[in-house]
Amino acid sequence: MSIREFKSFSEFGLFLSAAMVEQVVDIHEGLEKAAKYIEEVAKGEFGEYQQSAGEFEAWQPLADSTMDDRLRKGFTPDDPLLRTGDVRDSIEHQVEGLQAEIGSNSEKLMWLELGTEKMPPRSTLGIAAVRSEPKILSILGAYTAKALLGNYTEIKSLEMVHDG
Repeated sequence: MSIREFKSFSEFGLFLSAAMVEQVVDIHEGLEKAAKYIEEVAKGEFGEYQQSAGEFEAWQPLADSTMDDRLRKGFTPDDPLLRTGDVRDSIEHQVEGLQAEIGSNSEKLMWLELGTEKMPPRSTLGIAAVRSEPKILSILGAYTAKALLGNYTEIKSLEMVHDG
């Protein structure tokens, strides 16, 4: 690596400004990848009973009356939270600047996540976020390192793979 020389303070200032923009872009890319990962994990939880994770409780078995209702309506009896897939498919992510959101506009998903008087909570987003933490930290760490080190590093060599 050679030392870069600048002809003026303004040239140096422009260099620093460009470097800051590249850092924000790198971190934004990391957030995009992390948010997409959590979204995919959350969508994958539909139809399978989930164990507890962090502060989120394990999913309780479906009530017999719910399984009977599912059968009457032509669905499989015991695939929790999965009927048509509309609620699952409503989950999406959005990244703006250095902020990521993963969620849904579905009122049904809110009821499932928090529970109701008649139904225990069956968290998808919360459990997905807790389970994804090691992978997310790895992704964000790699992209942050790239942001700080610039072209001197490769994301693949920094990002560790975590299953879970």
